[in-house]
Amino acid sequence: MTEELSWPEDMVPREEMRAWLSTVLPGHPRIAPQVTPLRVKRWGATGTFLADGVPIVGKHAQPALYPSGPAVHRFVQDVAPHAIAPMLATEDGPGWQRTAFGLIEGPTAETRGVHSRVEVARTIAAIQIAAAERPAPCLPSYQLPDLIDDLVDDVLSMGDQDPSLLGRLSAAAARLHDYAEQLASAVPVSIDHCDLNEANAIIPDQGPVVILDWEEARLGCPLLSLSRLLQAAEPYWDEITDAYTTGLSSWGDVGPLISRANIVAPVKSVHEARAYARALAWPAPYANHERETTRLLTVALDRLDALTGESVR
Repeated sequence: MTEELSWPEDMVPREEMRAWLSTVLPGHPRIAPQVTPLRVKRWGATGTFLADGVPIVGKHAQPALYPSGPAVHRFVQDVAPHAIAPMLATEDGPGWQRTAFGLIEGPTAETRGVHSRVEVARTIAAIQIAAAERPAPCLPSYQLPDLIDDLVDDVLSMGDQDPSLLGRLSAAAARLHDYAEQLASAVPVSIDHCDLNEANAIIPDQGPVVILDWEEARLGCPLLSLSRLLQAAEPYWDEITDAYTTGLSSWGDVGPLISRANIVAPVKSVHEARAYARALAWPAPYANHERETTRLLTVALDRLDALTGESVR
């Protein structure tokens, strides 16, 4: 166990997590003293525990950055129980949230290799088709054009970017809004995963693909989910995209929309990154995620230039 993956005893003692898990899990199992940390951040930790010898995943978030995460997970679990880790328990406390999940074992898409993302694309498309047919009025959602406009206004008013990038963003603002309007009206509202990277998909030797980490998901434009899956995916970009658009064929031909979704998606990610940093009250230079803003906006504007065949400045 490396130092950076030590369980954060100062935030939540493992004995406290063991007691909580024993209390909330069915049958009040004995929780072994050992914990294998899976992810440790400033705001919480996730680890594998043994409950009567059965591995389960326990998560402590402090503060609860995504308070609607359990509700989103329940919704997706109802829609596609075969494609998501089962949530076993959840509880909100003063300034924290805890959840327990069944452990899904198997290699990730990252381990399987880039080509495995084709199956992940098919899986997320199937989930989104099913989710669009279920009412979910209480889940968090966004209006894509408003979100893009808010982000542009925020970046331009804060002035934490290089003037040349601010100039490009200002020149592109109207087109980004138009793309967001087109995307929002072209397909049904459904679940947008927001963090569909290769580490968040389990591909067992036998059985269906399982997609993890739904806490940041929102109801919005589902096509934006594909962008993260396409990162560093050459030479399988077209195959992944084809699998995804074929899976959404009941919505018509969404293929022509993907290039625009891949422009808008990193702009939306900037909005999320800046909100994340502010929620954690990170001090400068992290207060507004300046470096991540620069990287993602450059990606989006370069893609816009490539699509339109001209430099937007």
